[in-house]
Amino acid sequence: MELANLPTELLLHIAKALDRDRDIYALCRTSRGFYSLTVDYLYRHNATAPNIETSAILWAAKHGRVLTAEKALLAGVDVNTPQGPSGTLPLVEAVRFGNALMVRLLLAKGADPNAPDARGKTVFWHAIKFGCPAILEMLLDKGAARPRHPNGNPALVQAARKGHAAVVKVLLAHGGGSDIKADPGLGESAMLAAVAKGHADVVQVLLDAGVYICTRDSVGNTLLVQAAFRGHDDVVDVLMRNGVALASSREWPARAGHPS
Repeated sequence: MELANLPTELLLHIAKALDRDRDIYALCRTSRGFYSLTVDYLYRHNATAPNIETSAILWAAKHGRVLTAEKALLAGVDVNTPQGPSGTLPLVEAVRFGNALMVRLLLAKGADPNAPDARGKTVFWHAIKFGCPAILEMLLDKGAARPRHPNGNPALVQAARKGHAAVVKVLLAHGGGSDIKADPGLGESAMLAAVAKGHADVVQVLLDAGVYICTRDSVGNTLLVQAAFRGHDDVVDVLMRNGVALASSREWPARAGHPS
């Protein structure tokens, strides 16, 4: 008797006797009939079996395959459980590869926007790192916390250093710049980070938000001096157009008690 002519119950029994996804998938591809019969079992096996070779939900999150992700979720995947040999959260994988539709799906299915990855970084920080403003909006709307980066810097500084102007705008819109008009003293600020890295577009965003333009670095250099010293001509142009040179020239007499 040919394999295709065996009773359905026996065919399913054969599929369940296979312990590797690749073998079950090979059986699925034998014919359309086999595919229809065994594909649901393939997803269930991938979702629940220990030591799987490749996680369907992680693959879907990486490549933006929403339909595949939906099938994996229906098969029993827990969105808040690390998946695959790498132990990666599906939401982290979707954010890392900028798949906004996948992020929306996972959040709708209960993915925790504050869950940390294996290194202790939350999804929020991955959105900052990879410059995903739309995804960051979703995370913040779902209650994502804004902890400091492991290096101690707040989110706005990290985004400015990376040059993600759109992300900086999102953070400012969500209260990320509550102290942006205050003199940050000698510590690193978002503006100092943007100037040092030569991100003129970020500098303009921060200036538009009302950043303290007389900020100095740890050795007393003004923003204009920093930009010129590092050869960031476009940043110098932005600062000059926004009156930073004039503001800095008035600062020293004012600090010495002699207003200009």
